[in-house]
Amino acid sequence: MKMPNWNRLKKIFAKKPPKPDTLPSLLSSAGATLPVTSGVLSDIPIVKNTESLNFVSRLKDLKLTDFIACCVDNDLHSIVISGQADEEQLGNAWLHLLSQYYEARQDARANQHRELLGQLEALKIRAAVIEMLVEAYKCFPTQMIIERLRELGYFDLQFTPETMDNDLMCIRNNEINYQIEHDNIKEELEQLSKGANDKATAGHKIFYDYVMSYNEAYKTTYTVDGLNAFEYALICHRLDEYIEHLNTQNRQTNAR
Repeated sequence: MKMPNWNRLKKIFAKKPPKPDTLPSLLSSAGATLPVTSGVLSDIPIVKNTESLNFVSRLKDLKLTDFIACCVDNDLHSIVISGQADEEQLGNAWLHLLSQYYEARQDARANQHRELLGQLEALKIRAAVIEMLVEAYKCFPTQMIIERLRELGYFDLQFTPETMDNDLMCIRNNEINYQIEHDNIKEELEQLSKGANDKATAGHKIFYDYVMSYNEAYKTTYTVDGLNAFEYALICHRLDEYIEHLNTQNRQTNAR
């Protein structure tokens, strides 16, 4: 196993927190190679094989009716194009689509959602890298691996053959804190995702009401069945602006 060029990897991570599924290719681009034969390292479930798994990645490719099913019915299977996705994979794909929805609607939650998503992915990457380094240290306790672990915060450990078991136990125990942070951020994202529409709990009707209200305000003939989720987000944004304009006019009139 060849370890990566960590300076190059840091630059890659700094541009954008990568998805866990892209970890092997990122490590490869940084000069690393992962074992492909059976053994301790190759048995680590760092990344699931998603070669045949494809999701809807753009909001404009998701029908509004399917978006409604995701929001109201919590049925996320419509965002799977091919392959079998587990609950975590579905949730991650949905969060990325929601980020695009908030962005298109120019919702105040857009920046919050983007920041939380970046933090979540960074923690996933950290967990994967720590796991790889720990298993590598067990088999090949080289100075390079020790330096990488110290760069990740473990500079107080001795990393000697005599202290190996204790060092590894300290790392495992400390990483629990990062797992708790990961779970808290994920829960916060899930709570935020429930607000994809402020009245989503009212059922499907609120989506139809938004489209109908937009048609009445702008003399259009849009239908829920004919829109995609991106177009719906734009409609909501423009309708919100229209309503705010009317409210401003009313306040000015009442103030006279």
